[in-house]
Amino acid sequence: MSTKSVTEIAGVLTNTVKQAAARTGLSERSIWSAIAQKRLKSVRIGGRVLIPERALRLFLDLGEASDGK
Repeated sequence: MSTKSVTEIAGVLTNTVKQAAARTGLSERSIWSAIAQKRLKSVRIGGRVLIPERALRLFLDLGEASDGK
């Protein structure tokens, strides 16, 4: 699977941390940090951490807003 594609689980589009990093241009470390600081919503299913597509889009919108744009 390409790291730039999203996965659908129970009708919700999700990204792995690696996918989210590739799609946003951020590092995986930055994505993990945002999750740890609760700035980016994620869910754990088994041993996988998944980021809902909607949460990733909201995170990016909030990031742009905080830059004063």
